[in-house]
Amino acid sequence: MIWGIFLAVLAALALLGRTRLGFRGTYTRQEVGVWFRLGAFQWRLYPWKKRKKPEKPKEAKQPPRPSKPEEPKPPILSPGGVFQLVSRLLPVALEGADAFRRRLQVDVFQLEIVAGGPDPASAAERYGQINALLGAVWQPAVQALHIQDGRVHVDLDFDRREPALYGTASLSLTASQLLWLGLRYGPRCLNIFLDVRKQEKAAQARQRKAA
Repeated sequence: MIWGIFLAVLAALALLGRTRLGFRGTYTRQEVGVWFRLGAFQWRLYPWKKRKKPEKPKEAKQPPRPSKPEEPKPPILSPGGVFQLVSRLLPVALEGADAFRRRLQVDVFQLEIVAGGPDPASAAERYGQINALLGAVWQPAVQALHIQDGRVHVDLDFDRREPALYGTASLSLTASQLLWLGLRYGPRCLNIFLDVRKQEKAAQARQRKAA
């Protein structure tokens, strides 16, 4: 019985670790929005539909009570400490960003580019320029960004005076990858913050003794 529960927990953790977390953004002729994705489920983040709150009965206004002035709380870090923290966190942030980029997967990246211009000749010239540019950069971009489903379509519209860009992008990484990033870089960032905070407190104590 115990072994069965243990194996079931391991299977659940393995399944959860392979679950993909990510975001999907869409800007097309029909739809605009941003969604958060967890496995096969997704929730709209923008535009958020606000629920109308029921109106509360109006109460008689009471005279405001005199409030005691709040004493300002000392900042966690001085400006010098913030600068030191940022300078020490920057190499860790750059390393983490590179690791995050290598693990991030672009599930879908679809583009629709509409070429237009002030006159038909300009529109046709832009159409050719866009296709030439895409022919040079599209394949390297697909490989560098780990794009699974990448498609691009260029239209020519003589009635449009300016070009237009529409697209859909979906980015994701697994829960285990996100956990790995947190375990690898989270403690390092916390240790740097605690060390800077410790130095700040020691400097403040020395200043108080000198005074």
